Amino acid sequence: VIGAHYDHLGGDGKKVYCSADDNASRTAVVIEMARRFAKKPAKRTVVLVAFSGEEMGILGSRYYVNNPPTLEPAVAMINHDMVGRLRESLIVFGADTGDKFKEYLADSRVKIAFNKDAIGPSDHTSFVLKGVPGVDLFTGAHPDYHKPGDTADKLNYDGLRSVADVVETLARRIAD
Repeated sequence: VIGAHYDHLGGDGKKVYCSADDNASRTAVVIEMARRFAKKPAKRTVVLVAFSGEEMGILGSRYYVNNPPTLEPAVAMINHDMVGRLRESLIVFGADTGDKFKEYLADSRVKIAFNKDAIGPSDHTSFVLKGVPGVDLFTGAHPDYHKPGDTADKLNYDGLRSVADVVETLARRIAD
């Protein structure tokens, strides 16, 4: 399963939160994965999903794991949340939940910073709590988080492409 949540706060009643990183970057990667896997399918089924309700407590992913839409059980979950401002490294939460995540990421062209936290406020948590190995990819916090300043001009588009490459490589290694 490759997923990300598409909901965001929208605004505070006075200002609009554009949510370029904390929304658009992650959904763009899911759409890009659809394009790439449609051109070259993997050996195993790859499910692409956009969840809602993450901002309210991972409601969409929790529903998904309790009501899986496929007969084939999920073997891993790759989540990404705020992946549009790659700087020094891509932070990977939860790599210890699966026996091969670190091996599959070892030759990444993007520097990887592993964080042992497997349980957190994003959608991979729903999978991990159901016993499905899951990682969450993250390019780091910034002062524009949940603020009007999270705009498209601040995204690192080359970095976002690199994150998409990491997601694809990891997914193909798992699925093939």
